[in-house]
Amino acid sequence: MRGPDDLVLFAAGRELAERALIQRDSGLYVSRFRPIDLFDSADQLAFADFIGFNAGRIIVEDTGWPASLKFDLSTKAVSAFAATDAYAARAPITGTGYAQATQAEPASTTATLGQKAFTVISWATGSATDWTNPSTIVVSDGTSLYCAWNLVPGGAAQVMSAANTTINVTPTYLPTNPP
Repeated sequence: MRGPDDLVLFAAGRELAERALIQRDSGLYVSRFRPIDLFDSADQLAFADFIGFNAGRIIVEDTGWPASLKFDLSTKAVSAFAATDAYAARAPITGTGYAQATQAEPASTTATLGQKAFTVISWATGSATDWTNPSTIVVSDGTSLYCAWNLVPGGAAQVMSAANTTINVTPTYLPTNPP
């Protein structure tokens, strides 16, 4: 019987996992690997630590990714979200000096069709001790939710309620249904 923190590695997933562990050294690396697809034989890691939201998926499929994306640290774990959630459900953390981060859409990588590898995003409490503790990072366009990742497998909250605490996140999106 597998435990909640166990990973199932398929042949092609092992290489992806090793690359992910190497990239994790520069900060917290969060990613979503699509599960095995028996029709295209692309075995990859399967995580329950990612959710794609219906509204964002429709926008991406209809018009593509927005030029600018917004990132919030959220108090909700992925398991507390529903694919139908609206922007108001993102549950951003609060605290003195906390602000939503913004990044331009990165180009898709040629190595992995549709992958969006963002640059490191940092949030720092400075001298503030009133930040609520985040469990996820949520991506939106400011009106619609696109996706969310647990900061750690299982969605445990990360302590951000102490002064001089920094969290570095490198979001990397892998498509769930590449063409």
